[in-house]
Amino acid sequence: MIIRASFKHCGWLRALAPLVALALVGLATGCVGYRLGSALPGNIRRIHVPMFENRSQEPLIEADLTREVINALQRDATFQVVRPDQPADGTLKVVIQQFVLAPVGYQSGSHGRADTYRLTIVASFTLTDPSGKIVAQHPRVHGDTIAPLVGDLTSSKLAALPAAAQELARDIVDKLTETW
Repeated sequence: MIIRASFKHCGWLRALAPLVALALVGLATGCVGYRLGSALPGNIRRIHVPMFENRSQEPLIEADLTREVINALQRDATFQVVRPDQPADGTLKVVIQQFVLAPVGYQSGSHGRADTYRLTIVASFTLTDPSGKIVAQHPRVHGDTIAPLVGDLTSSKLAALPAAAQELARDIVDKLTETW
């Protein structure tokens, strides 16, 4: 009774209560189609990651990128990465599409000489089950980083590759493990 009497004197609170209730219902129903967690079937837990296919113009990057994605999957722990001779619930195939080094910063007074570059690696992936059925795929994942010119252009690529590889691995793992 005491609570009811205090609300009697607060007309604005009584008017606000239906709006708060409506907002809570809107939030609850607005999130009905969303869920947090993997969108993959629950039976996909052990995956094999073969060496990436490299269709870019940059040679010899597939081993570093494959290793970085395997490391990221192991850190995430959603999946157990298995060797080719072990049974797997799925196979993650990644194709490196592009490796682009583009200038983004220039030395002042040097007539347009670049001193900072953006390295972008673009790939696609497909996760298949043991029968070959596609479980998940994404046509475009990427990793990029901005790095200073270190010596020559080849040295700069090598110096920037680990950071871009980590970003690519993070994008692949995120797309595999998280869904809303």
